[in-house]
Amino acid sequence: MNSKKKLEIERQSKELHLRLHELARSTEPADRQLMESNVLRLYKALSKRKPHILWCDSPLQLFVIPCLIDRFARSGKVSFEEMRAQAEKEYWIERNNV
Repeated sequence: MNSKKKLEIERQSKELHLRLHELARSTEPADRQLMESNVLRLYKALSKRKPHILWCDSPLQLFVIPCLIDRFARSGKVSFEEMRAQAEKEYWIERNNV
């Protein structure tokens, strides 16, 4: 690879890094439908299984939910779908009673 092309790749990488950092710190609502479709396309292109996508409404949820999923998944007592349905039911009830 010539040095000119290498410099261009480095420049684009820095721009992408800055943009991703900006997006990660954003408090604007996510375009969930667009994000999910892009993630699914990426997994398909990589010949990977379709991922489970969970959306969090706060940084606390983002921290707690993976810990809970891991804990319950390791117990072998609850399937992912059962756990998700229960979490959605509880969260929906709590959210609408506030």
